[in-house]
Amino acid sequence: LRDGAKAVVLAEQANHSSGGGNLEVLRTLAAAYAAVGRFEDAVATARRAMQLGAAQKRFEFTASLQKELKLYEAKRPARGAAK
Repeated sequence: LRDGAKAVVLAEQANHSSGGGNLEVLRTLAAAYAAVGRFEDAVATARRAMQLGAAQKRFEFTASLQKELKLYEAKRPARGAAK
């Protein structure tokens, strides 16, 4: 079973613990936000991850995250999105 609220809490804790710069944690946090309908937060978090990914030259990461960002902008969660 999915528990979006718990996922948000855990992902926020992981993001805080990692200093806010871990790409996979940011991706997970964005997905958790979208799962509970916090699409503005999901978009902002995904964009932050994309900026960091581009700065780190993680182009495959940013390309796959772009697909998820489009879902969040359309107010849809990324369940089942290819990563």
